[in-house]
Amino acid sequence: MTITDIAEKESEERKREKRLVHLANSLSREFTESLRIKAKSEKEFTAYLVKSYLDYLFFDRHKEISELNEEHIRRFLFEFAPRNLSYDKETGKEIPTILKKLLNFLGESGYVKNSLRLINFVDENTKQFNKIIQEKKKTTSKEQKTAKNILPVKEAPKVGRNNPCPCGSGKKYKKCCGRSKV
Repeated sequence: MTITDIAEKESEERKREKRLVHLANSLSREFTESLRIKAKSEKEFTAYLVKSYLDYLFFDRHKEISELNEEHIRRFLFEFAPRNLSYDKETGKEIPTILKKLLNFLGESGYVKNSLRLINFVDENTKQFNKIIQEKKKTTSKEQKTAKNILPVKEAPKVGRNNPCPCGSGKKYKKCCGRSKV
């Protein structure tokens, strides 16, 4: 790889980041406005959560919004949110509800094709997420990591390498979301 190729790749990555930041900001704004929330603190928390989720998807998982699947939601709810987001117990309990509304919004807007399946996945895991929220304030950081590992998580069904990818892209799993695992 030449220096020109490296510079070109870095330039493409910067363009992608800029595009995704703009998309995250505009989706957050549109979604928050669509809910018609009156309370300023609730509106701010909703925007914070939406931006955090989209940043997680785009920059931590390096996925596009159309590639969203159950695994991304599971990791956000049970790994990313408890460790990285700032919230109290009451607002923490609202995270799954806001996430379901966001998924519905993304489905209605045409960004995500499998929104109903993703909403059902959030529903199935809400109780367990709320348990983690309750324990978050009670435990120290070491105990918290142990508690997360002990609690069972309903995972998405395993996908074979040659099966269609569950994200809905139409590609084989090994060529799409399974690429980093292979």
